[in-house]
Amino acid sequence: MNRPIIIKVLPGVLFDVDGVLLRGGSVIPAAQRALGKLVDRNNRFRFPVVFVTNAGSCLRQHKAQQLSHLLGLQVEGAGFPRDAAAAAAV
Repeated sequence: MNRPIIIKVLPGVLFDVDGVLLRGGSVIPAAQRALGKLVDRNNRFRFPVVFVTNAGSCLRQHKAQQLSHLLGLQVEGAGFPRDAAAAAAV
């Protein structure tokens, strides 16, 4: 007898950084407001968030620190997959 497969679906969001959250090193105001709705009182995201960027020359941890500073949110380097295939797997 085949047992049903139960899949637990977890919410998550994937954000493109360049041109969506930031433009020329400045935060896009609507992006700031939208992200503010996704965090708790401690400025931590309520569910998994992944950031993608085509700025391959930038280290993930550096980009996370930059976003944390500019957005005033807790962004971790693990939220930046190494490549598009890794992002697709999330």
